[in-house]
Amino acid sequence: MGKPTGFMEYERRVSRDVSPGQRIKNFNEFHEHLTMEEQQEQGARCMDCGVPFCQSGMTLCGMTSGCPLHNLVPEWNDLVYTGNWEQAYMRLHKTNNFPEFTSRVCPALCEAACTCGLNGDPVSTKENEYAIIENAYEKGYAAAKPPKVRTGKKVAVVGSGPSGLAVADQLNKRGFGESIMSGMTPEERAKHLQLHDMEELSARISRTEEWMACQTMLNNGCVMRHETDKEGVYEDVEVKFYDEATNP
Repeated sequence: MGKPTGFMEYERRVSRDVSPGQRIKNFNEFHEHLTMEEQQEQGARCMDCGVPFCQSGMTLCGMTSGCPLHNLVPEWNDLVYTGNWEQAYMRLHKTNNFPEFTSRVCPALCEAACTCGLNGDPVSTKENEYAIIENAYEKGYAAAKPPKVRTGKKVAVVGSGPSGLAVADQLNKRGFGESIMSGMTPEERAKHLQLHDMEELSARISRTEEWMACQTMLNNGCVMRHETDKEGVYEDVEVKFYDEATNP
């Protein structure tokens, strides 16, 4: 995968951090990422190691080695190198429901397990993942893709965290309709952010919620709900991602 001699020709490069003096002025993301061309060179560093521990997701001597999601890391590193960004997104999304999150907060166990890192610097896999998903949203590859056939059955998913949303995404792909139960309304989230005067962070979270809607719910027959009392009564929030015309 990648370029057989790429790890010898190109040095590892990652995004640069904005200086602390600048980033304390706001709540924006503070990484200056590589260009697409530079990122392709990083994809070229993925060597044809033959034993891709990066995607193994195994427990060795009580420690986790490799990606717990078993992401097809060598495959989409190679597709980044060749500039096939759409196919790279398809291979990434095959095993990862929310690369827009993991490409930002994952501790990158794949890089710790990278064979290239045994005698040098590991492949910048996390940065490649970020480039793939950001490009996918820009080009429209990550648009919602509703299933062609619905089962007519519904499933309640309690919790709107990463696990709950991933479950909803998988169920949607299989034609089910879901109700995602959340303990905090959008209005409560907004008040919480205003309390801490985090307007710019609130804007980032709004964009994240837009991604969540697009990726998991939009036109996929899903209703977002929030808890209204201690007896477990739920009420639909004002904005519903539910297509009643096709799934009454």
